[in-house]
Amino acid sequence: MFRITRQFAIVDGEGDSMNKTIKLITGNQRKAESLQKLVEPFGFCVEIINVEAPEIQADSTAEVAAFAAKWVADKIKKPCVKMDSGFFIKEFGGFPGVYVRWVDEGLGAERFFDMLEKIENKKVMITCSVAYCMPGEEPVTFFGSALGCVPEKLGEKGSFIDRLFVPDDHNPDNITLGELRESYPDAVTEIWGRAEKKFIEWLIKQKGNK
Repeated sequence: MFRITRQFAIVDGEGDSMNKTIKLITGNQRKAESLQKLVEPFGFCVEIINVEAPEIQADSTAEVAAFAAKWVADKIKKPCVKMDSGFFIKEFGGFPGVYVRWVDEGLGAERFFDMLEKIENKKVMITCSVAYCMPGEEPVTFFGSALGCVPEKLGEKGSFIDRLFVPDDHNPDNITLGELRESYPDAVTEIWGRAEKKFIEWLIKQKGNK
């Protein structure tokens, strides 16, 4: 099992502008834009690091994100941030969990939704973890989750999770996450950004303690 511990130092170069650059490991522009929206008021900026990191088999998004953040930080010798999301269906014992990408690539949202139509308990939990790691050190992780259900009809907008998840909270029209993203973008930040907000609070605190 990959060990997750906490470190309390954030240094990215010697200049202050470098110190306020968050290197995000992703090929997803939307993830970067979402994080940028949250950190910009505090003077931070997000830089995409498009490095293909190994995705370990694990039970939690925290473990997956932590392993990738450490692997890339040690590889490029700079502090990095990695985000990972999961989709846990109660009726399926938590499947697909952290294996969303494999299910999306192997089955796709349409075929997977056909399987979900037949189940009685349509309760779902989505999770998001953010891992920050300095090269040569152990990662710090932050976790967020939200409850909801599978929609009666497959959503038409967004990613695999966007189309298959109807959030319980911040969702006055009882629509999918993808539709909510279009109609109530701030609500999506509340639902999907809980781990990011914990990370930012920690980040600001560490900067203040320097």
